[in-house]
Amino acid sequence: MSLLPPSAYGGELTCVQEITGNYGGSKRVLTGVVKLTFEEMQVTLLAEMARIMTIKYGVKGIEYDFSPLIPVTNIQPEYVLLDIQLTYFPATAINKALPGGMTFHEDGTTRTLYRGDQAIVKIIRNGKNIEFINSERSYSYLIREQDN
Repeated sequence: MSLLPPSAYGGELTCVQEITGNYGGSKRVLTGVVKLTFEEMQVTLLAEMARIMTIKYGVKGIEYDFSPLIPVTNIQPEYVLLDIQLTYFPATAINKALPGGMTFHEDGTTRTLYRGDQAIVKIIRNGKNIEFINSERSYSYLIREQDN
């Protein structure tokens, strides 16, 4: 899937998140700040109040800054941005950006990305909690949206 332009979100969003992630048998708790405008998408991740990374996406493409203090070699900026888009962007916009053989469905509080008939990403919203499961890349996380 290619990244959608920030304007495809159709509005503006600023949210602070507590993220509990699971990958490769390890568990991490991070704080995320997501900002979406018509021109730019930005995410900043912090661990124990130290900035791990900032990723920006807009007319200049993807720009990112990873902290030299924390190894983040397995994190691809594009994947972080795609996860945000799958979580927040309208399903109709996501479907337009998908390559052949992939579909995206939204059914109430559940969003699912399919490759053929196989579900590869599932996103379940329960109030301010969002469970994100990527079975294709074997990671998951729970997002707790905080009051701004």
